[in-house]
Amino acid sequence: ASLEGIFKTGFMDEAEIAPELVGYVAIAKGFKIINGDENGNFLPKKALTRAEAAIIIYNYLR
Repeated sequence: ASLEGIFKTGFMDEAEIAPELVGYVAIAKGFKIINGDENGNFLPKKALTRAEAAIIIYNYLR
């Protein structure tokens, strides 16, 4: 059975996130591994910079 709407990311651009990945993004945000930009966007189509990747890895390891 599928539970509709169980994962909410809270990102302003949540509609741009691929439906099959929304759960992973919601969990990563819930664990404070990812935070989004200053405007509350996830920007799923933007390439990560090395600095952004380093922050994600650091947050994951905390």
